[in-house]
Amino acid sequence: MDLRKKILFILLLIHSLIVNYIYSKNEKEDSLILNNLEQAKRCLNTYNDSILNYSLNAIYLSKKADKKEYISFAMQYQGKYYIQKEDFSKAISNFIQALNIEEKRGDKKRISEILLDLGHIYYIMEKYERAHSYLQQAYNLGIQMKDTLIIGQSLYKLGKLEESLEYCETRTQEQKNNDYDKAIIYYKKSIPYFEAIKNKLFLGNIYLNIGNAYRKLNNPAKAFENIDKANKLYLELNDTISLIGLKRTKALVYTLTKEYEKAINLMQECIKQSIKHNMTGGLQFVYEDMAYIYDLAGKYKLAKEYYIKYMILRDSVYNSEKSKQIFELETKYQTEKKEKEIIELTTKNMVNKYLIIILFISIIFISVISLILIKISKNRKLIAIQELKINEQKLNQLEQEYKLMAANLILQGEENERRRLAKDLHDGIGGMLTGIKLLLNNMKGNLFITQENAKDFEAAISMLDKSISELRRVAHNMMPESLIVLGIKDALIDYCNSIENNNLIEINFQFIGEFKRVDSKLEINLFRIAQELINNAIKHSKGSHLLVQLIQEKNRICLILQDDGKGFEYNKDILKSGIGLTSVKSRVESLNGTIDINSKINEGTEITVQFFIN
Repeated sequence: MDLRKKILFILLLIHSLIVNYIYSKNEKEDSLILNNLEQAKRCLNTYNDSILNYSLNAIYLSKKADKKEYISFAMQYQGKYYIQKEDFSKAISNFIQALNIEEKRGDKKRISEILLDLGHIYYIMEKYERAHSYLQQAYNLGIQMKDTLIIGQSLYKLGKLEESLEYCETRTQEQKNNDYDKAIIYYKKSIPYFEAIKNKLFLGNIYLNIGNAYRKLNNPAKAFENIDKANKLYLELNDTISLIGLKRTKALVYTLTKEYEKAINLMQECIKQSIKHNMTGGLQFVYEDMAYIYDLAGKYKLAKEYYIKYMILRDSVYNSEKSKQIFELETKYQTEKKEKEIIELTTKNMVNKYLIIILFISIIFISVISLILIKISKNRKLIAIQELKINEQKLNQLEQEYKLMAANLILQGEENERRRLAKDLHDGIGGMLTGIKLLLNNMKGNLFITQENAKDFEAAISMLDKSISELRRVAHNMMPESLIVLGIKDALIDYCNSIENNNLIEINFQFIGEFKRVDSKLEINLFRIAQELINNAIKHSKGSHLLVQLIQEKNRICLILQDDGKGFEYNKDILKSGIGLTSVKSRVESLNGTIDINSKINEGTEITVQFFIN
């Protein structure tokens, strides 16, 4: 082999090493980004808050590698996450950023997918015009691309929008019927597109929605016809969950034909299957429908029972995190073209008369650059790790702040509701009962009543007196007037005196220090804590004496309860064992207070709650 060929071989080898290094680096970057996106997608489907960490990592790595298409996916996942959390402003912001990226890239497929997401979020927010605009844009793009799935989804969502318009605006019955007719037209237009891609699940959903629209139009024959088509498709898919929802819709159609027993049987099956498959998220609405059907059937007692179940479950669901369904989007990435481009660039103008000089210069240059790249790579890796740790700390801090804020809002909502109910009970029902008593007393002097009936009349007035007293006692316990007007000290004195004579346990209240009014929020929560702890002592301690102490200092207020009851073995898990102690712990933590429990078997219990005052 002559010198020229040897030099050419060495140069090719060097270029090959450079290509492999660059390709390996790009491949690792793509792999890291895709891994973070995949993890974010998994967290999205499982309602895991770690999605923010993974999506932020993906955005950071994508910006570093200038992979804008990956940034778009990360933004879209974050938007879907914020829909789950009902933070619609952040969700829209993320979708708009993703849309801007894809519009610059000119990827019509991705643009149409994000437009569908924007249409969906404005549908949830009941912004009809904006939702319709985005869905129509997605439909137009689907027609341009001849994309069957995009066209079908757009039509389906437009149908849902028309059917739900009654919840967005005040509509007359004539307008509602017109909306249902439009919805049916959209649904039927979407059917051929889903048939073309053989998507039985969407077809089943469409037929079920058509059936429900006909139900609202009071057309049971058409409703049953389409519901049966949906039922056949769900059975072919063995889709138990969809079949549960279908039974509920079919039961409501039976009310149109006054076949109430069939409707009730289907609803009962729906309830059993929902509980069996842990589908409790929408169970309260099934209870509401059962109450409605029993009312139509004239079974008012059962209607009342199910309406009570509906109210209880509704309150439970609304106080917890609400659940919602989000569409999944698949991602496709290609990297083969980059490898070809790099190889082509390394094969041009390699041989000339200065080959030897270029070779040595290249070797020196490549060596220096390699060292610099290695050093830069290490430094960037260290910086990336540090930034990830900082982001993780920020996310943990935000999560703690969110939990504290949520607890405060729940407690504030409870107190507002107590205050409203107390006022309604005292001023409304209490006033009515007092008025009834006065009317009965006036009637007593003007009516001829036998001696036997007079005793019943007196007993009725006595019962009415007891009812008025009990109503005032309940209203007072819900929001004592002394707590609002005079403060925590007088409220606790009144409360201890009001319950002392009705129980075997003797309650003593002591105040130590100089009393001054503090923040009303702190006073209300301290009173609720005292209520809960006193009631626990009465119910569970089996003691004969209970000492309640309120200590107020310049920068501290402290509540201490001591009983001589049976006590218990205390451990940290005791706070999780009952709703009462959990409620106390939540109130204490929401105001940055502390709680200390000291208890032993047969030696009584001492509980100390304290707050520091600014």
